[in-house]
Amino acid sequence: MLRTLKFAVLLSLVAFVQFACSSDDGGGQEEVNQGAALAGNWALAEVNVSEPIDVNDDQNTSSNLLTEVPCLTGTLTLTPDFTYQLSEVLPQLISPITNDLYNVSCSDVFTRSGSWSFSGTTLTLSGTTTIRFQLEGDDLVITVGEVLPGIDSIVYRRQ
Repeated sequence: MLRTLKFAVLLSLVAFVQFACSSDDGGGQEEVNQGAALAGNWALAEVNVSEPIDVNDDQNTSSNLLTEVPCLTGTLTLTPDFTYQLSEVLPQLISPITNDLYNVSCSDVFTRSGSWSFSGTTLTLSGTTTIRFQLEGDDLVITVGEVLPGIDSIVYRRQ
């Protein structure tokens, strides 16, 4: 009887240890898989300012400068081998004129490339400069947080 009891306790202990221990291997692989799912083409969808403005003088105001300034463009390609190519034209200067009117000049085309990584909800582009996006639904967002005449946020959307 004592021998049977010892065997049962030992068997229960082995079972407990086997199920109580977890492997950390899955978490890292899940993050890599989620990051790999980001691979593809992304397009500049929004360049937001803190207040709606009418740059193109069409009597319609917008917080998204893409609806006001036709020269703003951007494409981001994330490859499955964790390299990227980014090409964009962003506002170079937003300057107030008078009475809530603003002038926006566009930058030259900036092209960057390098490697990318993903952790939690943060996409990091590494190259000559480091750029960090937050994944928010189907959007990659850079929150700058400046008020006019600065940029509030930049948004890329999956294509």
